[in-house]
Amino acid sequence: MGRRWLAEMTGFGALYAKIARISMIATVVLGLGACSGPREAMPSGLYVSGDGEERITVEASRRIRFQVRLDETDPDRLFDREYESYSIWPESRRLQPFPMRSADALLGLGRYDWLWKDGKIAKTDPKTGEVIAWFEWQG
Repeated sequence: MGRRWLAEMTGFGALYAKIARISMIATVVLGLGACSGPREAMPSGLYVSGDGEERITVEASRRIRFQVRLDETDPDRLFDREYESYSIWPESRRLQPFPMRSADALLGLGRYDWLWKDGKIAKTDPKTGEVIAWFEWQG
């Protein structure tokens, strides 16, 4: 009732409809454009932590495998999981593997932020931003 009344009172019914259609089309086009743009890819290969015990393997197909320590109180136990793909968020440089199960997000990789910086992968504390480990490309 409100829109129709406004259109009848102001005489801008056709204009209002055009603006609404253009807004919806622009939202869809811009939204799809952001999703379909080229995604940044890391060079495929093996990335190894400074101590040589933790590894991240990146394949050309965008598959990614983490073999990393998540529980600092149990240094001998490595989390080992492979993901179908990953994205790198342009603004934050955050590395996001997917699909990620809820348990992984809460208790696994989600416990840390994974960043793509200067050709290396950084495992960082999400609260402080402190780098816990660097993973350098080994080829």
